[in-house]
Amino acid sequence: MIDSSSLWNYLQIPVAALASALFTSHFQNSGHRYRKRWEIKATAYQELIDALSGIELYYEALSSAARYHTELPEARAKSLGALQETGYAKVRQAELRGEYLFPPAVADVLHAYLHRKIRSSEWADYLEDEYYTVMRCRVDIVQISRSDLQVRGPLLVRMYRAVRSRVFKPRVVLTDC
Repeated sequence: MIDSSSLWNYLQIPVAALASALFTSHFQNSGHRYRKRWEIKATAYQELIDALSGIELYYEALSSAARYHTELPEARAKSLGALQETGYAKVRQAELRGEYLFPPAVADVLHAYLHRKIRSSEWADYLEDEYYTVMRCRVDIVQISRSDLQVRGPLLVRMYRAVRSRVFKPRVVLTDC
């Protein structure tokens, strides 16, 4: 009969090899998974910002034409309309992706943009409101993406940055005028 100490001696090497293989594969793949996730998020942010820029260009052209009482050339109006339609579809798609790719702040900004109430009854005022709303949404998303897409460094670098940001905050000096 085999006693427990001799059984443990037979199982030590395979268990150690299995644990070593699991840790090695985890550490090798974790960097790849992080880079792949970062690339997907960066592409999604780029598509969202491009879509919002297209919508912003559409409303800017229409509001300037309404302000100066001019008509857009038909070819330009058609291209801007197509740009606005595809941009709006991409923004809707980004809102539906929501929490999977983007932080909650982006989902809140997109929700506020897509589900807003129309405040003006005049056409020119409506176009300007839309233009400034889209521009504010795009600026907010760019600010959020800057913090969201920061590349993670090694642990010591991240700790140094965290300590530096807490310790070396700019101080406001009040002087008597």
